[in-house]
Amino acid sequence: MKPLAKAVAACFALFILLFSLAAGSNPDFTLFKNYLSDLGARDAPSAVFFNSALVFGGIGLIVLGVVFFGKRVVPGVLCAISGIALFLVALFPEGDSLHKAVSILFFTIAGLSVLAFTVQEAKERGARKAVVGAGILQVALSLLLASTFAFEKSLAPLFETLAVASLCAWGVVAAAIPDLRTHQEGP
Repeated sequence: MKPLAKAVAACFALFILLFSLAAGSNPDFTLFKNYLSDLGARDAPSAVFFNSALVFGGIGLIVLGVVFFGKRVVPGVLCAISGIALFLVALFPEGDSLHKAVSILFFTIAGLSVLAFTVQEAKERGARKAVVGAGILQVALSLLLASTFAFEKSLAPLFETLAVASLCAWGVVAAAIPDLRTHQEGP
């Protein structure tokens, strides 16, 4: 694995570790029943872990965007913007008046980035099954998340958690594709 791919994988691993610490440190949090952002609310005992997880996740997405940018400009730019949006979710945690807007921005831009990359990957290389499959799953979960906000809010925490998990998995798989990386060390 090349250095940028290692950096992305490390950021997503830190995201998962810090998220796990956040979930474990908050006795009021129930996975799939609470919004993930409840872990980052200013008064939550888990806030420092969760908001740090978002910062590392944002860094991972920005680095992944740079990795993409060399070969796939639109997905790369969207991915980097989604990383910035994830920073904003940490900066404006649950309870802040801007939180909902930056959360929706993150999920929208991240979903568009995955969609743009998945379409381009499928067109250029006949679709690598792991990336396209993970991309389709992530986009589908993001759409389900959006629809639950509109129609059945009680399911939104479930789809939010699944969308974030699939985005992490997709990011690690996508970053590992050898010819995506712009800084290769030989053939």
